Amino acid sequence: MDNRVNFQTLVRELEKRLESKKPGTMFISPEDGHPVAVAFRDGAVAGIYSGTILGKAALERLAKVERASYNFGSTPVILPGSEIGPGEVFQVLGLHGGGAASSPPAASPASHGTGAGFQGRAIALVREGLIDILGPFAVVVMEEALQSLPPGGFRAPSDLGDFLGKLAREIEDPQEAGRFIRQTDAALRKL
Repeated sequence: MDNRVNFQTLVRELEKRLESKKPGTMFISPEDGHPVAVAFRDGAVAGIYSGTILGKAALERLAKVERASYNFGSTPVILPGSEIGPGEVFQVLGLHGGGAASSPPAASPASHGTGAGFQGRAIALVREGLIDILGPFAVVVMEEALQSLPPGGFRAPSDLGDFLGKLAREIEDPQEAGRFIRQTDAALRKL
């Protein structure tokens, strides 16, 4: 039985681990054979490594995973040099590190969507829909789009519509772009 999951599911599992604030290590075994370990402590990513590749380079390797299996260990395994900041985790995977101490700075464009409330949930749904269509590349597209938001984020429903339109234009296949808009719009209406 194949117990591998797609990138979107892997990101959701990482988010759950961050939200639980439980210490430990998530061991990820991608199809390409380059395992990645992500260590959690105090609701934040404390370190990441893939063989001899440490820190942000290992995080970037993780962002390229399309399918992988994973399991958890209860001890955070943090190698020297594998430490990584929450801003880097958000920038590469679209995840905030969790907790007040690990949130991106307020002035950072990446801080859009990391807070509670409608806007944070909306951005999480949009990111999930985009990952479903574009896979790991969605993280880069989403980061660029978030940087274009005005300070304070969405001020009117039309701003969210414009944001979705901008992301849809990044999808080459018009049918897939339409599917992204329809599915994401339906998910947002349920908020």
